[in-house]
Amino acid sequence: EDRIVAVGMPIDIDVAGQPPAFSDEESDPLTYEISLRPAASGLAVQGNRVVGALSSAGVVFVKVKARDIVGDSGEDTFAIAAPMAAPTAVGPAP
Repeated sequence: EDRIVAVGMPIDIDVAGQPPAFSDEESDPLTYEISLRPAASGLAVQGNRVVGALSSAGVVFVKVKARDIVGDSGEDTFAIAAPMAAPTAVGPAP
């Protein structure tokens, strides 16, 4: 599920999640491969989690591939976006 966050807001997303985004028909355990595109300043992958805080406005795409013990797999991609802050006035209006 896509997320919109503020720059600097702490992020901790468990891709195995509750409820899980992936399941196996035979209830085999799943392993996860997670990649961030583009490389995200301030975000990191730790186990099954995406953690950290975006250090600037932009969008990072998180690709998650789930695989069972026999090699069957599925994948999904979601976005983490931090919009630019609204401009603020710095002086008196003309």
